[in-house]
Amino acid sequence: MRGLLVVAGVPGTGKTVLGSWLARVLGLKFASISWLALEHGAWKGYDVERRSFILDMDRLCRHMPREGFVIETHWLRGIIECGVKPEVIVLLRCNPIILLRRLKRRGWPPRKVAENVEAEMLGVVAVEALQAAESTGAALVEVDTSSDPDPVDVAEHIGKLLLEGKGDSRCCIDWLTLLSEDEVAALLSELSRLRTSV
Repeated sequence: MRGLLVVAGVPGTGKTVLGSWLARVLGLKFASISWLALEHGAWKGYDVERRSFILDMDRLCRHMPREGFVIETHWLRGIIECGVKPEVIVLLRCNPIILLRRLKRRGWPPRKVAENVEAEMLGVVAVEALQAAESTGAALVEVDTSSDPDPVDVAEHIGKLLLEGKGDSRCCIDWLTLLSEDEVAALLSELSRLRTSV
């Protein structure tokens, strides 16, 4: 594979770890959208509350790799708007209850944790991945990382699928139907609490 592979998912799903291993397995270079933005000064400012850079998409698009890379991002739509056409999109998913624990351990601001867990619960990145796959013709592979799978095993499995020309069309996980009513209620209550935290 010499084209472009995109690893997408909300923060905490394992994009950086899995993406770097996929790059090794497939003999590609690895890049993060955040790293590219910092390297090329493609940012307009910094959102202190969310602890994240506000990207300058025009500048970032000029420096976006077109082939020979695995790129990780939580904002797939931005990459597609740059005119990038990935061969493969690997969509990482994580049970929102487990994701909540992972993001809290990072010490992130409560609102940022809530926003990202809510995005995973509602499948925001999954919808973007489906739309991107349809508009670009990319193969779409969905991987559940809730159990912290060994990234080497996952990367080798995905690499094998791709080398054999097989995509996995079983997208997308719907957490609202997989979690119990009690789990959803408890999760929504915690997200509400986090959103109102100072």
